[in-house]
Amino acid sequence: MDFTGERYVPGVKGDIELEHLHRYLLARELCHGKDVLDLASGEGYGSAMLSSVAKCVVGVDIAHDAVQHSQRRYVRQNLRFMVGSCGKIPLSDASVDVIVSFETLEHHDRHDEMMAEVKRVLRSDGLLIISTPDKYHYSDVPGYKNEFHVKELYHHEFVGLLRRHFTNASFYGQRVVFGSFVVGKGSNVELAKIREEGAALAWDDEMIDPTYWIGLASDAVLPTFGSGFLEQAIENSETVLGYTQALKASSEEKARLETRLSAAMGEREVEISRLTAEQARLNLALDEKVRQAAELTAQCAAERREKAELGMALAVARSEMAGLDAALAVARSEMAQLDTALATARSVNVELDTTLAAAHQEWADRQAALDEKAVEFAAARIRADRAEAAAAHKELDAVRSGTSWRITRPFREIAARWRVAWDIARMMKRVPWTMLSGTCLREYLVLLARVRLIAPSGLFDSDWYLERNDDVRAAGINPLVHYLLHGAAEGRDPNPLFDTDWYLNRYPDVRAAGANPLVHYLRYGAAEGRDPNPFFDTDWYLDHNPDVRAAGINPLAHYLRGGTAEGRNPGP
Repeated sequence: MDFTGERYVPGVKGDIELEHLHRYLLARELCHGKDVLDLASGEGYGSAMLSSVAKCVVGVDIAHDAVQHSQRRYVRQNLRFMVGSCGKIPLSDASVDVIVSFETLEHHDRHDEMMAEVKRVLRSDGLLIISTPDKYHYSDVPGYKNEFHVKELYHHEFVGLLRRHFTNASFYGQRVVFGSFVVGKGSNVELAKIREEGAALAWDDEMIDPTYWIGLASDAVLPTFGSGFLEQAIENSETVLGYTQALKASSEEKARLETRLSAAMGEREVEISRLTAEQARLNLALDEKVRQAAELTAQCAAERREKAELGMALAVARSEMAGLDAALAVARSEMAQLDTALATARSVNVELDTTLAAAHQEWADRQAALDEKAVEFAAARIRADRAEAAAAHKELDAVRSGTSWRITRPFREIAARWRVAWDIARMMKRVPWTMLSGTCLREYLVLLARVRLIAPSGLFDSDWYLERNDDVRAAGINPLVHYLLHGAAEGRDPNPLFDTDWYLNRYPDVRAAGANPLVHYLRYGAAEGRDPNPFFDTDWYLDHNPDVRAAGINPLAHYLRGGTAEGRNPGP
């Protein structure tokens, strides 16, 4: 039978073993040749002890499993076990000489009913040996609550209970102590109780602060119960067992901590090695960046010198009419070079268009429509730039009808067409004509296609972007070009409702592909039901707004342009 704390089981060491065995050993001395009832016999060990001297012992317990265990384990001719309760003992009237009931009263609250049933089965000169914990010393003082106890008694309550039902009653205190025991030889021995009171010693006639009370009750003359001391090996005492268990737990915890520390030290060494290697790699990368910065600085200086030279040439052209012919020849030569570069660019553009058409056949029609809108947007931007240039150069009106104005006209037209290219070039740290060949041209064309995709979509708010990014405003950089080249990679948002970092974290395949999140959302994400932020549900918006789905409008763009004003919800 397993120990649960409700009843004592042999083999469990500590104070509980001393308390239970000591009571039964003393009670056994009063059971020689008697018919004995062990009421609330529990595991059965006590009944077995009593049966070694008694005529007959009956163990009664309310728990069926405990009774079955006792019947299997303790098999003797003068010993039997039965199921019963304190209020209904399965024995006939006046059938036993002694009733032993240890640690029973506190497990129920029908104490007077139990006493009446005890009186019924006891013979007229029968004896009750009963124990119970002292509520004050067992529970109140240590602040302890035993979950199996129903009603504990104070000493005066226990005394009153026995004296209400029996003519005679005597009481013995019990407590497990640590101390010195002096015993003389012979039968006439008095037991003295001594305790410490500060620096002095005091003598007592009774048990000092007993944890349990043992009562003897009978309507006949009471026998002498006697006092005794049950010795236990110090290593089996509850205090030593507690320290032993604590020491074992401490040793195990120390071993666990040492293992963890060793593992942590190993991980630390690995991490130090990794960080050292990473530092070396970063130092190499830094050196490469410094070299690239030096090259870019030299290139910028060359560009500034070239620009200064062009400015000087233009000043000479304006001040000296004689130099116009030479400037015109140079301009025609440069125009021829530009025409050649433009033809090359168109050829590369055709090749790129063919490749893109083969890779993205399913959205070619939509892309063509967006390209047309981008062209319209670019044309409108060029017209606006030309109007601004005309307003800024009113002072040249007198020259426009002259020969010099007609000669420089090609330069003005080229500047108008390449304004966006200058913005992009400045961000890419290259002059615009370097875009007309190789990788630079491809990068430029891809970036221009993205500008054409985003600009008319309504999903890039230039004013909002500049308000949120003072460094971009201060640098005078085109906000859309900045977002495409740097802003998205830096986690900047194109509008209040598109969360760049959230989109990349929510869709790791987009991050792994190195795609710009807003470009991906416009080309594929919305059609695939991906959301631009945690509060906007793309599929839900289209499902609850069939007019938007039917019109083929990007759901977030529709919500920004008019959906919010119309009271439409972004999600459930």
